[in-house]
Amino acid sequence: MRSKVVVGNWKLNGSLAGNESLLKALLREVPRDNPIACAVCVPSPYLAQVRALLEGTGHGMHPTCLRFATIYGVAPRMRFDLTINQFTLDLWADRTLEVYGERFWRPYVHVRDAARAVRLVVEAAPELVDRQVFNVGRSDENYTKLDIVEQIRRHISTGAVRYVPRDEDPRDYKVSFDRIRDVLGFGLQATVPDGIVETASALSRGEFDDPFASLYRNVP
Repeated sequence: MRSKVVVGNWKLNGSLAGNESLLKALLREVPRDNPIACAVCVPSPYLAQVRALLEGTGHGMHPTCLRFATIYGVAPRMRFDLTINQFTLDLWADRTLEVYGERFWRPYVHVRDAARAVRLVVEAAPELVDRQVFNVGRSDENYTKLDIVEQIRRHISTGAVRYVPRDEDPRDYKVSFDRIRDVLGFGLQATVPDGIVETASALSRGEFDDPFASLYRNVP
């Protein structure tokens, strides 16, 4: 049976005093012989402070940085303000989709694969992940926005697309994901076409009362 793991996300907008208070409380409540492992995702600006506070406590610290490709796909906390999900929704709903910089590149990863990557790192041998940086995705899952629209059009014929020319976009990039594959054996279980079909099917089944509601967006 797998050992149990509890993982917490540490907010970036903290303070040094607040960090110290939080970490001391964790050390108090999580004994070294606890059968449930506790992992805390510490923002990089606080790593040095946290490492110093853990010194001599018997609690190990193996910081690992995961750089995720743009997320897509159906999830319990659904997001329709992410590129692939948004494009699929707008065309499924027979709206006009405005696409800025259709030839700019960006990598994508399904939300379930992103979660699998976190679990893989947490369960990996410390010597493989300690102070390492991994891009999370797969090298052949880099797409332009035009590619994405063409993939959606294979399944959805409604709606219209209007391309808006744009010469610059700081998010125009292609990424290699060879390290996480070579070091940890990570591979994807879903691709962008899979996510488009999954999202369109969920919309057609009525899984979201109002997919345009603000609760499906981080910024209303």
